Amino acid sequence: MARSAPTSPTQSSQLGLQIALGALLGLLYTIVDAYLDRQLGIAGSSPASLIEVIHTVIDFVLPTLTGALLAVAAHMSRLKARMAELEKERVEDLRSQLRKIERDQAVWVVAASLLHELKNPLHALGLLLDEVSELGEGQTEERKRLLDRAQAQSERISRELSLLRSLPSAHNPNLPLAELSDVFAATLRARESLASAQGISLSVSKNPPPALASPEYLRIILDNLLDNAFEALRDTRGGSITLDAEQSGEKVRIRLEDSGPGVSEEVAEHLFEPLWSSKPHGLGLGLATARALARSMGGDLVYRRGPCVSYFELELRGAP
Repeated sequence: MARSAPTSPTQSSQLGLQIALGALLGLLYTIVDAYLDRQLGIAGSSPASLIEVIHTVIDFVLPTLTGALLAVAAHMSRLKARMAELEKERVEDLRSQLRKIERDQAVWVVAASLLHELKNPLHALGLLLDEVSELGEGQTEERKRLLDRAQAQSERISRELSLLRSLPSAHNPNLPLAELSDVFAATLRARESLASAQGISLSVSKNPPPALASPEYLRIILDNLLDNAFEALRDTRGGSITLDAEQSGEKVRIRLEDSGPGVSEEVAEHLFEPLWSSKPHGLGLGLATARALARSMGGDLVYRRGPCVSYFELELRGAP
């Protein structure tokens, strides 16, 4: 919540005390100055001229006024410093609120996308149950096969719902320390056959640092990024995809780069917008979900374009 500069009675009394002290010091200076003038014979016994009267007034009033003004200046300086401190706290409060709102929005995007993913297994489950209902009495083996497939779809739905229930708190994500080497290996292992069929070489960094992240979320993010990488290399025979990670201060940065042509600047501006896709049959949820998952873990996902290279960079929190 924003704070305003306090104007308590205590501060007002402090200001009055400082002004009084400054005036007292100025007055003390004038008394000492007058005493020294008399001792040195500067002030004569003859009637004072107008210039001498003005000089005496200035000699007495000016130091007193200067002391009071210096006290006011010192108080205003302290007040200004306090206001700057309060403004800094206010800005930090606003940043914290914005980060929380962004994480809340990210969690809702993730929840919506996961619920969307339930559509396919539910549809498949409905079709399988329709087939089972049409079977005759003697088709035991076929019924068992269809029921096994229906059970598999049911387990898939359960996994999706479990993932939805495990969404980290948007206010304070409580995440385990994930071994990136294990996640990288499992993710790429599932793509080896496809990469071999397309003549694509896969490379991964050795001994990547651990990061505070949900392994399930990280796997979904990498799956979406790899989907885009394979899509970029679909029309080319061969190519390469590189996945590496490095520690940078308190952050771990994961970089996924492919040898494809990249995307135009116009497309790059919309990459993470939900329901926007440059593909004819795309839903525009993959990268939006990936970024939402990254932000729900206190990280971020960005697309970086350079003169000779473009890549996705996933930023996560490192080990404490």
